[in-house]
Amino acid sequence: MGAPIARRLSEVGFTVTVCDANPRALEPFRAVGNGTTTKPAECGSADLILLLVATPAQARAALYDESGIVHSVPSGTRPLVAVMSTISPEVVKEFADAALTTGIRIIDAPVSGGPPRAADGTLSVLVAGTETDIEEARPALSALGAVFECGAVGNAQTLKLVNNMVCAANLVITGEAYRLALECGLDLDDVTDVLEVSTGRNFLSDGRGTAQSYLRGWTQSREAYDATLAIVRKDVGLAIELAGATPGAYVGLAGIAEIMASLGDATFDDWKVAATGITPEGRA
Repeated sequence: MGAPIARRLSEVGFTVTVCDANPRALEPFRAVGNGTTTKPAECGSADLILLLVATPAQARAALYDESGIVHSVPSGTRPLVAVMSTISPEVVKEFADAALTTGIRIIDAPVSGGPPRAADGTLSVLVAGTETDIEEARPALSALGAVFECGAVGNAQTLKLVNNMVCAANLVITGEAYRLALECGLDLDDVTDVLEVSTGRNFLSDGRGTAQSYLRGWTQSREAYDATLAIVRKDVGLAIELAGATPGAYVGLAGIAEIMASLGDATFDDWKVAATGITPEGRA
């Protein structure tokens, strides 16, 4: 998500420096004149730092390792860090508490919508923190999509995990539903039109071609597919941790976790077929 968000902000006029440990990931940004670096410490003087990584460990490293952000904060400043990764309420609260002594400020700002919506600035941006910090970040966050204020730090992460519980269920079943529809001779545009105004409505039915666009991105390679599953499994795992601290049974969530763990070649095939609209027998 970091790459399309950085491109979006650059396109609408923000001065952007992109940080990634992989120099090859930086080449497209360098080619269009964006600043680039492989060291988070070189971002410490930015007006706003957007942290988009995959795991809590990566977030801690970006903030606190030897080359981390906290080691390059200019004297007399307290840069604002928007934690946009989905890394659990407790972790972002930990960051906010530590910020009192590490010279930075933290807001909790995960996003939903995926790369296609990042590209056109229609993400859902969930934000939690002090009103002053949120207002300071609002111009950049509003360029990414609709901003939803959620209260204290940690609440945005919680709401994102609730959202992703539903997303994971929709992701699995909609890919299979589109495959089944194709095998039964249905036109996917007709399927989408009906789902979007019926009880099967979900983010993949939001307009003709939306499901195919997402599924193409997730199955452009086996590596892309595996990376997508890894992120969804991580988010479902975080939701299970969150649920474990409450009295509910959450049988459905446990079932989704089991299903996610089982996905492999067959689901890759289902998604690939649904993305292209062509069955293995060549029927469109």
